[in-house]
Amino acid sequence: MAYLYKTYLPDNLPLAKALQRIYGIGKHRALLCQEKLGVSSKQQLQTLRSDKQDKLQTLLDSYLIGDELYIILQADLSRLSKIGAYRGLRHSRRLPARGQRTRSNSKTCKKRK
Repeated sequence: MAYLYKTYLPDNLPLAKALQRIYGIGKHRALLCQEKLGVSSKQQLQTLRSDKQDKLQTLLDSYLIGDELYIILQADLSRLSKIGAYRGLRHSRRLPARGQRTRSNSKTCKKRK
């Protein structure tokens, strides 16, 4: 059991799968981190040596992930709605913001929370 960026990472998953639990890290970035560390695709988080863990920590510090990314995205959305941009209005009304169809699709976007 490890915690990185306030996220629980299970030890029994492969490294790339465990890294995807962090907000802002997808499959591609997780695989890039795994390649830069030089570990196999089957290696688990619990079997990493301490020097590899330190290298992983410095590698993840170079990316904009976790709470930092979330705060920046929220600031961007509030800026868009504050200036009255169309995208900002669509986000505030919880409708699709990038030109998608709303007549028959976008059920998840319209869902009341």
